[in-house]
Amino acid sequence: MDENQTTPAAKLRAGAAPERQPEIELLLACARSHLDGAALARVGELAHRELDWAFLLRQVRRHGLMPRLHGLLDRGCWSGVPEPVRDQLDRDSRTNSARALVLTLELLETLDDLAAHGIRAIPFKGPTLAQQVYGDIARRQFSDLDLLAREADFALARSRFVARGYRPHYGLTPAQEADYLRASGHLPLVRGDGKIMVELHVAVTPKAFGFPLDTACLWDRLATIELLGRTVPVLGTEDLLVILCVHGTKHRWESLGWIGDIAALLGLSGDLDWRRVIQQARQTRSARMLDLGLHLANDLLEAPLPAELRQRIPREPHVRQLASEIRARLFNEDQPVPGIAEEWRFYLRVRERGWDGLRFCLGMVFSPTVADWTRWNVPAPLAFLYHALRATRLVGKYAGRLLARATRGRG
Repeated sequence: MDENQTTPAAKLRAGAAPERQPEIELLLACARSHLDGAALARVGELAHRELDWAFLLRQVRRHGLMPRLHGLLDRGCWSGVPEPVRDQLDRDSRTNSARALVLTLELLETLDDLAAHGIRAIPFKGPTLAQQVYGDIARRQFSDLDLLAREADFALARSRFVARGYRPHYGLTPAQEADYLRASGHLPLVRGDGKIMVELHVAVTPKAFGFPLDTACLWDRLATIELLGRTVPVLGTEDLLVILCVHGTKHRWESLGWIGDIAALLGLSGDLDWRRVIQQARQTRSARMLDLGLHLANDLLEAPLPAELRQRIPREPHVRQLASEIRARLFNEDQPVPGIAEEWRFYLRVRERGWDGLRFCLGMVFSPTVADWTRWNVPAPLAFLYHALRATRLVGKYAGRLLARATRGRG
């Protein structure tokens, strides 16, 4: 066997079409937190091949890796890149840097305004994650801001955003907005000019997801970083690691960029308190989600893990199978949009307790969404009917698809 076939990159490339393998190897290199001299030389070699640059550009946008690809090629690897591709990456990089700066300045102004009214908030994801993990706000793509506030402060924090020219993204009634906040744990707010969205959180996942994190404890374990010369609070590294693994799992690890965030965090944090990480994952019933995120980062991007975890996690059958399925669809542009049955199967297997997965799946069926609230105008005293209407709408939607598929099959 060729030596390269034993590498993590080769594991993913093995399921790809032969003509896509160099592109996928380059994408994986973009997501890695550290490249030694040999790996960088390999990037230069790949850049000189006749690559499908259109495919590469689509994929770096899909996976949030554009600034990483630009930065990687900027390390002496541009000579093999077609000029139109380089021009496009240069434009995209400048746009991303400008957007990151605008969002970061807005975040700092927002934190100042909230603090002036006695409201503490924790920024997470967005610019703070970029700075905390990559050391540069422009090295990670993000499109909005996320702030976690105490539930007792939510109403006042919301009013401060309104005073600063923001409005709720969805035109819900007060009762519907309260239901949305209880179910989702956050409220999206849009600045008056429509250019910036902020998600104001009281929880990091929807209630039905079954991630019982005591957010009050997060405030006792905060760290700080320097952001454009200002000191701002951020989640402690152990808390951040668990939350990132849960976030990636909630979205079925559709983005290589999220795996890259895990790898970069692990590469920077040699002094992680693994006992606390594992204990918190067990307490919040997210141990398998943590294992899955760690395994993907180690397997695909060679992120460092303690020997005990590196040996134990790959032996977990559910983790191994889930990781294999994620690798298979990561760059597959022909992958159909997953149906509800496929999503249910994933969420049931990614939980240690079957009830947690089942509760989330049932929540997907019965918890009203914005589409349900705007589709039907049910009087407030009968709001409980939205749950039944939501289920009816989904049954009609998927039954119609199944019938159409069966009809095509007979044809």
